[in-house]
Amino acid sequence: MNITIKHTLTNIQKFNSKIVLVLVACFSIAFSLHAKVIHVPSDFTSIQSAIDTADNGDSIVVAPGVYNENIKVMHKYNISIIGLDADVTTIMGLGTFHVVSFNVASGEISGFTIKNSGNTMGYHSGVFTSQATVTIKNNIITENNQAMSLSSLSSIIVERNKIFNNYAWHIIESQGSTDG
Repeated sequence: MNITIKHTLTNIQKFNSKIVLVLVACFSIAFSLHAKVIHVPSDFTSIQSAIDTADNGDSIVVAPGVYNENIKVMHKYNISIIGLDADVTTIMGLGTFHVVSFNVASGEISGFTIKNSGNTMGYHSGVFTSQATVTIKNNIITENNQAMSLSSLSSIIVERNKIFNNYAWHIIESQGSTDG
């Protein structure tokens, strides 16, 4: 009888382990299914509106065109902002401040021409990061005061970008302001 009870407990433990594995798999699938793709301009007319609505893990796919705006990703994680191609998809900054900024965030920006942070003697950049982990790839970064500025505990991966005709520096690291 002792053996039967032990055997029964072993079967219950195996059953519980299987339930736990199934629940973990279900939660993993549910989390990955939760991530969505947001299209600009069909779902939202501006990239910033799409960012504001996005949840962690979402992708924002941007159709060709010129988008006259500065964009800011704040307190969002694993957000991908993807332009069709840097030759035909442009984020045209408003001539002040940073064109693209990631502040206390993580994600990726790829497939854009990023320009017009303004050429004032301020620290405005095409891409600015503060307390962020960002992949910057396949972009053209031009006609900004600084191409990229990495500040306050940021980590960036820079891959296959064309960086030219920026007023001051191409890439600068500082311990300055986090007001990006």
